[in-house]
Amino acid sequence: MAMTNRLHALTRTLGSDYFSVDVMEPAVLSGEDPVDPNATKDVTPERFLRMEKELVRGKADIVSFQATFLLMSNRNFVDETT
Repeated sequence: MAMTNRLHALTRTLGSDYFSVDVMEPAVLSGEDPVDPNATKDVTPERFLRMEKELVRGKADIVSFQATFLLMSNRNFVDETT
């Protein structure tokens, strides 16, 4: 659940549609009832890897947005002082 919580935290910055639903919602193993809160969740290495990759992608985009913002802010500052 910790990784899912981190992904949910990133959606506050990146938007609720940034990550696909299958990454955001805990996957239930086949044969389990998807509406049952006690159903066994998919914690396979493949799902963990996919979530980890999405977490890295989201963090990279935030860093990219911050760098772009800082670059634009710096340009505006230089333009105002000249």
